Amino acid sequence: MPGFSFPEATGSMDHVALKTESYTVTLAAEARRVCVTGIPKSGTHALLKAVEMMGVPVGEGKAHIDVETLPAEPGHVYHCHIPPQELPGDCRTIVMLREPRNALVSYARFRYGVVTAGNLRLSLLDFFDFSFPEWLRKFIDYRESECLPIRFDDLLTDGGESVERIGKYIDAFDTTDVYKNINGQTVTYTGRLSNWQDHWTQRLEKEWRDTGCADLAGRYGYG
Repeated sequence: MPGFSFPEATGSMDHVALKTESYTVTLAAEARRVCVTGIPKSGTHALLKAVEMMGVPVGEGKAHIDVETLPAEPGHVYHCHIPPQELPGDCRTIVMLREPRNALVSYARFRYGVVTAGNLRLSLLDFFDFSFPEWLRKFIDYRESECLPIRFDDLLTDGGESVERIGKYIDAFDTTDVYKNINGQTVTYTGRLSNWQDHWTQRLEKEWRDTGCADLAGRYGYG
């Protein structure tokens, strides 16, 4: 294209210069990857959307649960379900935490279309290729890694405090209007937020405790 040269580094990966014949525009470009992670159905897509709305482009490629397939391009945000202690040190990692019973309800609705106590029991046993307790155990040591924990309910209801914490942590371009536009902007949003109390039964509570989920949820800060 006449008068345009492709972006080239200007001394370090922290800045990229876009050059034309008459002027140079320098854009700040974060040298580290941003990774948003958490157990499935914990609200990671809302977190990804929030970071994108702050001016960080979503990188191509997906890792899901395999750190070996995590793209390495800096200055982008990536979505995965990899425990933060397994992610590379060059990532600025944000971990989404959610009331585990609400994550279970969200999965049951996603997989079965309706939420029943029976479907919730099945979801405990088979939750994205692992049992639900296994997923909780995978992320239980998130405090031992360098990461920013964000609670799903806070992200949607705290008036923007969590958004500002995220923006500061990743040195975002701008957080203006992000908070008021998070809810309902993701591909997984169904129009309502899950409330486990609407579906819980005594038998399900016993299963929850027998599988160790109650103890694990407590370690996440959810009684």
